Amino acid sequence: LWAAAGFGLSLLGTLAVQVLSRAGLQADMSMVEEKLLSGPLWLELTVLLAASPFLEEIFFRGILFQRLKELMSVKAAAVVSALVFGLYHGTLTQGIYGFFMGLALAWAMERTQTVKAPVVVHIAANLAGLLAAAVNLP
Repeated sequence: LWAAAGFGLSLLGTLAVQVLSRAGLQADMSMVEEKLLSGPLWLELTVLLAASPFLEEIFFRGILFQRLKELMSVKAAAVVSALVFGLYHGTLTQGIYGFFMGLALAWAMERTQTVKAPVVVHIAANLAGLLAAAVNLP
């Protein structure tokens, strides 16, 4: 269920990127794709489907979101951690996508009370993004 949610959210994000691309942000996405999808396939898969989701979720949901919940409401903690997650992704397009995905990942963490769910959602979302890039969606 969590994997399907991540995959679906990423595909919705891909559609949103198409809309943003039409608004003049295509160069932004091209730069991201060039950086992420320019190495050997085994390395891309390792980073995007294992290392990044695991490490990012340990930090952003397992540490940051949990600590923020001690200082503010769950909703505020979700928004703040999602904003930081979006900023971390570095470009406007990825930042917007990262913010909304960060909200979904915080919800998964809060719903299950384990970092396993956001890790699975994140892996599925990255897989959907890789497949979209492979078939030349945006």
